[in-house]
Amino acid sequence: MSLGRAERLQTMYECFQSVGVHCLIRQQESYQVLGCGDDLGYFLYSTIFSYYLNLDPLVGANAFFHAITLVGFLGMGICFFKIAKRKIGFLVVLIGLARMCMPLIKLNSVYIVYFFSCLFIPLILLANVKKSKRIFIGMSFLGGLICSFSNNIRILSALPALVFYVIYLIFSDQWTKKNKLFALFFFIIGYLLPVYHFNYEIQRRNVFLKQNNISLPNRESHVFWHNIYTGFGFLQNEYGIEWKDECAIKAALAVNPQAEYPYKLYEQTIKNLLFKLCKEKRYFVLTTIFAKLGVVFYYFLIYFGWLAVLVSWFFPKPWYIELAFWSAMGVAALPGIMTIPVTAYLIGFITCTVLYGIYSILYAFNRGLLNFLRYIAGFSRS
Repeated sequence: MSLGRAERLQTMYECFQSVGVHCLIRQQESYQVLGCGDDLGYFLYSTIFSYYLNLDPLVGANAFFHAITLVGFLGMGICFFKIAKRKIGFLVVLIGLARMCMPLIKLNSVYIVYFFSCLFIPLILLANVKKSKRIFIGMSFLGGLICSFSNNIRILSALPALVFYVIYLIFSDQWTKKNKLFALFFFIIGYLLPVYHFNYEIQRRNVFLKQNNISLPNRESHVFWHNIYTGFGFLQNEYGIEWKDECAIKAALAVNPQAEYPYKLYEQTIKNLLFKLCKEKRYFVLTTIFAKLGVVFYYFLIYFGWLAVLVSWFFPKPWYIELAFWSAMGVAALPGIMTIPVTAYLIGFITCTVLYGIYSILYAFNRGLLNFLRYIAGFSRS
């Protein structure tokens, strides 16, 4: 019997109420572990949130992710409002955040954490503007909590924000080595706290399984090569590749009937098929990749990326901040390029692009963009 996400969450919540252990389901009068992929944190945190607020688990899960979204927007807004030095900057922030709302409205709840984890970026930008060692260390600690929490819900969802932070930490000339080490130390502490809690709950579950002679799960992470292989079904092709799980499963079984999804042998078989495809069908592979890059570039344009580049040309930011933004955007684009470039997989890229646009415009206003525009307008009239 295969359970959907809603049914899985419901039975996990009921199991927690009855035995006090998270991430279990009950089927046919016995407790089981059903592979949850790297969304295991979704079930854990949704159950906790629903239990302590006495909510139906499905209602609680929706409320939980609405709360995450609200915290993300409020945090970003507060940071940028404090960075803005002119009233027109407040308008820029509101327009940018309103634009970011649009792709989040119909987004699957799990992918919200790609957006939420990017809250760490404006936190660091605020510390950079305020030039306070305490703020920098505090924001690093808070960023560790945010990134770890996000990664528990969706693995590597915080990677763009982490890349931004590491580049800023290495190349920023605003802080001494001692300050950077303190900030990194507190970031690590913040990161480890949610990791410890998550592992603690999983360990409690595993102890319960052993006490009841129930086998531990063989796999609790998403397949990797499987998604890349099916991602080549983005364009219609003559090779029978589609963005469907069944497509990759059939291809693997045709090569090795023992390669059952989603186990290690299956992943190795799909990996071999993918490498063979890249070696023998190079034109198709390159065409598909460039088609995906075209979609990513389209998102970059419609989410103010072009405007950020324009103002950055006339009002260049410190090079390490520019590098941190572009590196974060590049990493955030990988899920869409490696699989298919839909909004859900590119929400991290969209968020980084909007943040890049907002900060670039605010930086330009703080450096005299308004006077520059007035000069251009006066020159054109004369």
